[in-house]
Amino acid sequence: MTISEYLREQTRTINTAKWVGIGVAVIAAFVSAFLKQSRAATYAWISAPMLPAVAVMLWIGRRLRCPRCKADLRQQLMVARGRVQLRFCPHCGADFSEQMPENPIGQ
Repeated sequence: MTISEYLREQTRTINTAKWVGIGVAVIAAFVSAFLKQSRAATYAWISAPMLPAVAVMLWIGRRLRCPRCKADLRQQLMVARGRVQLRFCPHCGADFSEQMPENPIGQ
């Protein structure tokens, strides 16, 4: 697996967590409206599925780092939203077409 493939996989997981959380929150909002609950209960129904999604996004987001210099790549990767693929690290110039190191980012 190349560094680019690894980063793409991590970004895809973050986006999946985001959209699943949003989808479940929308379903929870409809269920809450159908049950005619109080406003506080509605907020609880909507917030409950978003908390695990945000936790997953933050946890995996910490892993969006250059395996060579450990620079944070979250902003560059998430702003592009898959339209632009990073070919090298903007901080150290590492080529992302290289194979992923054995122990990336101290995992």
